[in-house]
Amino acid sequence: MNILQMAALARDHWKKTNPEIYRQMVEDKALIECSEAAARLTQREMDALMLLKVTEEEAWQGSRHLFIFRTKEQLAEGYRPDHRYP
Repeated sequence: MNILQMAALARDHWKKTNPEIYRQMVEDKALIECSEAAARLTQREMDALMLLKVTEEEAWQGSRHLFIFRTKEQLAEGYRPDHRYP
């Protein structure tokens, strides 16, 4: 899975789990930036796990919840409209 695919999964998940924050991100024109940042962070976590000889699938299973499949509360707590995302 590549960064754009992971970012799309993040946006879909966020829209379903926290539509208020999703709408705020759209209004702030931050949705793409935030979802791609989440995907890049997930990929970095996966890369680190794979250095430990974990398979790509195991790395995905172990890291996807950290940035992409966040809970409603985690997403609300983590979204900072005045912050630039990596």
